[in-house]
Amino acid sequence: MTEVGTVPSATGQLGVLVCDRDGAVVGANAQAARLLGVSAAHLVENTRPPGWHAVEPTGTPALPLVGVVRQAVRTGVRVMRPLVVADDVERRSLLMVITPNADGAVVEVRGVQADLRESAGLLDPLTGLPNAVLLGDRLAQAVTRARTLGGLVSVVLADVRGLADLTATHGVAHADALLAGFGTRLRRDLRADHTVARYGGGTFAVVAEHDHSTGAATAARVRALAGDVAVRIGWATSDGGVPGHELLARAEAALRA
Repeated sequence: MTEVGTVPSATGQLGVLVCDRDGAVVGANAQAARLLGVSAAHLVENTRPPGWHAVEPTGTPALPLVGVVRQAVRTGVRVMRPLVVADDVERRSLLMVITPNADGAVVEVRGVQADLRESAGLLDPLTGLPNAVLLGDRLAQAVTRARTLGGLVSVVLADVRGLADLTATHGVAHADALLAGFGTRLRRDLRADHTVARYGGGTFAVVAEHDHSTGAATAARVRALAGDVAVRIGWATSDGGVPGHELLARAEAALRA
């Protein structure tokens, strides 16, 4: 296995993985192995020690790194990926930045505490879901995949009705609990490969990739998961022919209609 050396940064040492076009790790520095809580042998053999697991910040199982790298290589899109890794002793919050190149991809690994501003700027503190910044990144990746690989991408927006009145009547804690509960249901019960984000205020967003049809089925599922929470729903679907911000604007227009 190639040792690529420890790369210093302004906020601490940066872990680096070098992957080939199939997503296999072919090089790493000691800092990457330390941050991930595995040995160099585990990385190159694509194995993990007993008790080790990786999850999304929301608690759902994380997609394997090899699959995420392959997607980045196929689409040529840089991917930012918050990740939590844990074993029987320690739990670590990480930010992984996957940058594709001609030979595969370079994966930067840093601890949340090593770059708090960047990490905190990607997740909503109330729900733990991706925020609007990370949503934009995930949506751009999905649009690129739809355009280059074929398929469709839908954005579904769900806006909680009367949030200001709820807050005024029952207090901030009640409103926060309602939002957190709705976000938890969306992340837990929608497909694991969907991106669920808190777009802002009382609005949640779901990015769904699919082979046919429209976002209607996902929108119906989101409405069902709202339960007793009154929501407005708006959605838009594209084959990748429009940029992510335009697709999001179309979903917003449908939400207001």
